[in-house]
Amino acid sequence: MRVLRGVLGGLLAVLGLLVTIVGAGAAFWLIGPDDTVYSGEQHLAVQGRALVTSPTLIDQHGPTLHVRARSLDGKPVFLGVGRNFDVASYIGTYAHTSVVQVKYPVAFSTEAHTGPTTPLPVPVGLDWWLAQTAGPGKQSLAWPIQDGPYQAVVMPADGGSPVDVQLEFGIEIPHAFLAALTVLLIGLALLALSWRTLRRRPRAAPEEEAAPKQHVKAGAALPMVAVLTLATGCSGLPEQNTVSALSRPAVTADTAKQILTRYDEVAAKAARTRDLKSISTVEGDTRLDQTRGAYQAATAQNGPAAPPDVFAQAVVAAPTYGSYPMLFAAAGKSLGLWNRRSAGEPWLLALAAPVGAGAKVPSIAGAREANSDATAATAARFAEYVNEGLKSPKAKTFTISPEVASLLANRAGRKASAARQPMIVSLGDQFSVTARPSTLQTTSGEALAFFNLTESQVTATDCSAPIHWREGAETLFSPASRGYRCGLTASTLHSVVLAIPAKGKGNPRVVAFTSQVLKAGGY
Repeated sequence: MRVLRGVLGGLLAVLGLLVTIVGAGAAFWLIGPDDTVYSGEQHLAVQGRALVTSPTLIDQHGPTLHVRARSLDGKPVFLGVGRNFDVASYIGTYAHTSVVQVKYPVAFSTEAHTGPTTPLPVPVGLDWWLAQTAGPGKQSLAWPIQDGPYQAVVMPADGGSPVDVQLEFGIEIPHAFLAALTVLLIGLALLALSWRTLRRRPRAAPEEEAAPKQHVKAGAALPMVAVLTLATGCSGLPEQNTVSALSRPAVTADTAKQILTRYDEVAAKAARTRDLKSISTVEGDTRLDQTRGAYQAATAQNGPAAPPDVFAQAVVAAPTYGSYPMLFAAAGKSLGLWNRRSAGEPWLLALAAPVGAGAKVPSIAGAREANSDATAATAARFAEYVNEGLKSPKAKTFTISPEVASLLANRAGRKASAARQPMIVSLGDQFSVTARPSTLQTTSGEALAFFNLTESQVTATDCSAPIHWREGAETLFSPASRGYRCGLTASTLHSVVLAIPAKGKGNPRVVAFTSQVLKAGGY
């Protein structure tokens, strides 16, 4: 029995020592009271514009990710976490460096990506970041890791400087410190048990009494408590990701409200002073072309531009996307469509038109993007209808607004007037769909198709006498006093929103429409 106790005591001592070392090392060197395992700082200086974790680096969820960075060039540093498609769109083809592996302690494996070194858009304040912070000196960010391909970004806050930082990553696991302390206590308990075993002397009596049952149960309780404590400590251990593709609404309700409010403020102020620089921060595409034309017309009249569309209290439709470009729509007194081509670009109003008097606009709440060949074909047929005029056979297949009816009547009047002038050889007036419509499918079953029609006018004469623009909005671009030898030209952009019912439930109808001359002249 003495030999058996010696062997058992020795084994317990070795096991207890190992467990004690592991528990103490984990508790006081690896983890610490904050339950966080840090990689240790590493200096990373690259010519690219950002450090980005690989989409597969954060492949488990549950714990909290900690990122710490200290700028070494004195410039403010930015830390952010975003969905992989947002980050990929933001970084694009710019030069950057990916962190593909983190080894503990203090070892990052990186991969350089060549590309343009021109400044990236300033990252601070972009609405798609899930977590972000920026400032001088040392910055830290904590983000509860979610299931899916997410990426952390470290870069200069100005977007235009090379990266030069001391970087550190950490993983916070709930109760990890408690679990490590439990392991330490188990190790100490094993050491104490080994000491007791080795010190125990044999009884003088010939037969050894059995230990009372309650003592056996008490001895068995120690490992049971340890197991339960460890189980509690490990409840926050990482779980392998199962989501491979992420998506999100184009904007949140709060972000949409901020965008609409800012648009109303900037557009109203810019209209008073015809400030193209200001309006270009909130408008883009063909909408900006229309506003530029409106400002030019207002300048000719030496007055403010017409009041812009207003979107206060508008209902917003924000479809779900997993890539760029994205769009969202707003419906109030006007219908507007905002577009964002990439994560680094702002939301810009791409198309807008006031809702026609008496027009019935379906609710856009909960609408999704649903571009289709059928919608494009409907827009093309509408252009054909406008080209053919009020007597077109297609008139029976559309319900037009008073604004469109007025346009067609004026067009017919111009043709009749031209026919009475012998010097006019031909009058060309052609409408065409500018680009594929953007379509929202509403929950009522109706679709809203947003598109533009470009109208090109060419009036050719026999060059026998000068010809002038004498009436209409074109005179604001080419005064009546200016004559042309052989012809007149003009370009007008019409914005259209069609409500398209489900098949067999009625005709497509114009619910919003506006026109703006872009240029007029001659040759």
